[in-house]
Amino acid sequence: MIREAKPLDTDAIINLGLEHGKDAGLSISDSVDRSRIKEIYRKLLINPNVRIYVYEENGTIAGYVIGIVQTKIWNDKQFGEIMLLFVHPEVRNRFVADNLMEYAVKFFKEKGCMFYMASSMHFDDEYKRSDEYCDRASKYFTKLQHMTMVGETFVKEIV
Repeated sequence: MIREAKPLDTDAIINLGLEHGKDAGLSISDSVDRSRIKEIYRKLLINPNVRIYVYEENGTIAGYVIGIVQTKIWNDKQFGEIMLLFVHPEVRNRFVADNLMEYAVKFFKEKGCMFYMASSMHFDDEYKRSDEYCDRASKYFTKLQHMTMVGETFVKEIV
């Protein structure tokens, strides 16, 4: 079942977020400031331009999507952005991600967005691209969601 996230989902979503980090191979996933994430999550839940949808199965949250409505800098036209999308490996390949995306896109339509975008950024401790993770995301968004790749993300450490 897909539904809008609630304040009582906080710990379950944080735990799933840690799984997201492990799935992506992030080395920082064990050193997360839970109180900081709870505060951010609380702010997202009350923001009228943000929706968090979760996939719940047998009382366990096994997927989420966070969508935010943004406004272009150069005019007042709005667009949607998928901030995070994750489905636990145990429930993948059952169209859960597609269904979560449908809910986010419906929210963007209701808010009058012109388009929506999603990006994938993953790099190692040396700021080198993680091909496996980024290629998996690229395949999902271009082939299964029929989105068009229009750019790249560049990263450099500040020393």
